Amino acid sequence: MKIIETTKWEDFWENQEKQAAIHRYIRRMAYGLCRNSATAKDLAQETFLIAFNKRDQLKNPEKIKPWMFVIMRNLFLGIQEKAKGKIFEDYNDLEDLIPSPAPPCNDGFSDEVAKARENVPAKYRVPLELAVISDLSYKEIAEMLDIPIGTVMSRISRGKEMMRLALGRQAKRQTTNAESG
Repeated sequence: MKIIETTKWEDFWENQEKQAAIHRYIRRMAYGLCRNSATAKDLAQETFLIAFNKRDQLKNPEKIKPWMFVIMRNLFLGIQEKAKGKIFEDYNDLEDLIPSPAPPCNDGFSDEVAKARENVPAKYRVPLELAVISDLSYKEIAEMLDIPIGTVMSRISRGKEMMRLALGRQAKRQTTNAESG
């Protein structure tokens, strides 16, 4: 599904349907990186601000999703890098590092699949989500994440296997609970 069919950035910003689709995509990917609703919202807003300010750097508006994802990923990595050496003065400073109790976006998947997805480490989950949810090619994912295509294929494969194992464990627990209950 192509979200942007025009060739002008201004046309994109004037189309509310396209804006909403990109905003949902960026928020979903931000949550996938952060695992915290409030931080994901902030990351998505900052991504849109930077994208808008650097809109003249976007050569092909049809590539807005990968372009904005790269901006978001770089912001996220910068935040993580700054947090490494940060000294927290009180417990309120730790709020962004604690996962939010808000349920993740299920993207139309069952609760079991969403729960299994939550437990896959970001290293494997992000490429898997980009392939399955965003329907991007391995080449596009490799470019977005700045990793070799073989690494993308390997991480997606491992992420799928982790999902399979987690779903198998969940099914086994449900069967055991049903038999004992």
